[in-house]
Amino acid sequence: MLIKAASQKGVIDVAAAFAEGDRICHGTMQVMANVVRVEFLRRIVRLVMG
Repeated sequence: MLIKAASQKGVIDVAAAFAEGDRICHGTMQVMANVVRVEFLRRIVRLVMG
């Protein structure tokens, strides 16, 4: 009984760790996308302004 509870808690811990990692990864991707977008807009402005 104790082993089963421990293994279930382990599964939940692993799932929580994956969810946390996914959230961090997603946040990083969004930051990167924003940086790329800003850089892209800057280049367009530079081209248009000459």
